[in-house]
Amino acid sequence: MNTNASPVVPDVSVVLISYNDATRLPRALAALQHQSHQNIEIIVVDDASTDGTSELVAAAAAADGRIRQVVLSGNSGGCSGPRNRGIDEARGTWVMFCDSDDEYTRDAVVELMRAAEQGKADLGCGVAERFYLRDSRGYPWRPELHEPRIMSTIMDFPDLIADTICVNKLYRRSWLIETGIRFPEGLLYEDQLFTIEAFTTARTIVVIPETTYRWNVAAESNQQSITQRRTELRNVKNRIEINRRIDTYLTGLELPGLTAIKGSKFLTHDLPISLAAVLLVNDDEAAPIVEVLADYARGIDMDLVSEIPPINKVVVGCLLRGDIAGIRNVIRYLRWTYVIDVPITAEGERQYWGAPTDLDEPALHGHDARWWREVTALGLQAEPFARQRLCHLLIDFAVNADELTLSGSTVDPFTMFDKVVAANFVMLQGANSVLARLPMTWEQIDLHKWTWRAAGSFAATGLDRARIGQRGVFGVELQTGTDVNVRTVHMGQMSEPKFVMDWPGRFFGRASGLTIYLGRRGTIAWRSSPTRAQRSIARILGGGRG
Repeated sequence: MNTNASPVVPDVSVVLISYNDATRLPRALAALQHQSHQNIEIIVVDDASTDGTSELVAAAAAADGRIRQVVLSGNSGGCSGPRNRGIDEARGTWVMFCDSDDEYTRDAVVELMRAAEQGKADLGCGVAERFYLRDSRGYPWRPELHEPRIMSTIMDFPDLIADTICVNKLYRRSWLIETGIRFPEGLLYEDQLFTIEAFTTARTIVVIPETTYRWNVAAESNQQSITQRRTELRNVKNRIEINRRIDTYLTGLELPGLTAIKGSKFLTHDLPISLAAVLLVNDDEAAPIVEVLADYARGIDMDLVSEIPPINKVVVGCLLRGDIAGIRNVIRYLRWTYVIDVPITAEGERQYWGAPTDLDEPALHGHDARWWREVTALGLQAEPFARQRLCHLLIDFAVNADELTLSGSTVDPFTMFDKVVAANFVMLQGANSVLARLPMTWEQIDLHKWTWRAAGSFAATGLDRARIGQRGVFGVELQTGTDVNVRTVHMGQMSEPKFVMDWPGRFFGRASGLTIYLGRRGTIAWRSSPTRAQRSIARILGGGRG
């Protein structure tokens, strides 16, 4: 531990946890050092890193007396142990938490502390921003929960329990010690139990609308955070165990209605997030994930299921039946900007998710298939062909010199493909700006399913006006006599679900290349780059800098 800490009692102790993250830690540390409120201590808890983190923090502590270094003797396997150690080490009136791959906004400390002190609160909540590093763009996470308010009990606004992360908040240290609230060690998703205990125990809670925490998301990074690696069965088991502990905890409280809100949150938020893993694994790997989630879902009150949005009800039904393909169809809709990967059956003014044969499924938990599958409220058939949210799945993909070979499939949810007169695989910039086209051949497999294939070189329409360094996605363009439907292509069940492929050739009016990779929401994305020779020339002109 650093013995050169400042003798001044800090207002806030910020617990910054890190494990083998020496590359990103300096940014998180700098954001804390440059807070507009300076009377803080920064407790860096190193979870037994082996990558130089310890030396980095020691040097920072030697230069800034507000930094205190704590190195754990062995790796804890999660975030709980380091955070609990940070609470024990804290000396400030208030405590905050930060992860090494994220950062605080400059006024985070002062804004939360001012609000909590003015409200005489035990707990202060700000807004977390999910910041996508690749796009340099941030989006507030659950902003509807963060209207400014002062609450004497969580029941003043019980929906706030959906704000389950601990890092966008400020906690009165004496209150944490008095109540004994700690993170559950040995489990992931530890925030959820910690925050529900904090919400239900705090004597006063303040909520501010300001963004206090930047939650960095590196979609292409190999250094995914623990909670981003959702395909691991351990993650799903831990999420369910945390939910069971929360259920047990809430059972002992006299807070009517909170259990129902928590249950609804699980069905509409936690469950789809966990089920997203089935898009990235084969059936054998998906089966145990589905069973763990189904075992928990079987105990949920059906009255809650009847109140959730219809598409969420569909996925609960698929889960309880163990229908992995059906789960994938719904999760694609929920995760991939509402693409439709199933037939939509109409009976009068009602619409159902699936083919007519799906409506003959046996009753489940006392409800027939139509109860589980009705999606009339989604208004899926109201849009014209040009705006239909078609789901194009890429099954095989290869590049060789200037030639591209690919194949895939698409569901025709409303049997409208007989009107298509031309189909192209397209290179898109933005939502629907076509830079290049490659004609595709189509074959109808059954009433609703078509397969397609393309091979050859792109016919450029806008490549000459694009610039090196730009990004985009691939898509499918379908033309009828009057309408054009352009939708992005998504990853199907390919043999290698995560790939990066370099494609040298002639793009953008010159010799260049494309890097093709799995983008956000399962899209097949591209980014342009100069050729190796062009990069060498740039380095020479730049005096040898890469």
